[in-house]
Amino acid sequence: GKMFVEVVMTVENTTDDSELHISLLDFNAYEDGYALSSDLSALTASDTETIGDTVAGGKKIQGGLCYQVSEDFEELEIDVKIGYGSSNETKLLLNRASLT
Repeated sequence: GKMFVEVVMTVENTTDDSELHISLLDFNAYEDGYALSSDLSALTASDTETIGDTVAGGKKIQGGLCYQVSEDFEELEIDVKIGYGSSNETKLLLNRASLT
């Protein structure tokens, strides 16, 4: 079977004055090493807004992403690379046992 995993996160623009543009294109997800797309229909059923907007320097944004995964998945990896041409990348690793 399948289940939905909702990931809520906060992104902070640590620069002083430049704007940070965040979109769904900044996030790549993998279920047990296989590419996975976010599920916008599942997130619309949630109270959480989809992450994405323009964030001024020194400010934060909070939002979510939702993925449909196998009930027996072992690891969900989300690679975050915000900003066109950016070399900064963050990896979020969620294992099945860590979900509540």
